[in-house]
Amino acid sequence: MAMELVTDEVINKAQSGDQEAINLILQEYKNYIYLNVKNYFIVGAEQEDLLQEGTIGLLKALKAYKKGKFCNDMYKKSNNNSY
Repeated sequence: MAMELVTDEVINKAQSGDQEAINLILQEYKNYIYLNVKNYFIVGAEQEDLLQEGTIGLLKALKAYKKGKFCNDMYKKSNNNSY
């Protein structure tokens, strides 16, 4: 996982609605989200549902990002939406 590709410039573009930047961030964190949700189980839900919730959490964290806090916020948001 090469998270060094997710620079402040890419994040700023994503926050401005640049779909290519958003896709880059989602691609970079896809495996991280998967690793966080694979151990959760919700009756009646499939793992794909949990992956979608984790992705929504990442998008919320991206929207709320302030320089220097992204990893911490992304972790909290993705975990709070994954169960």
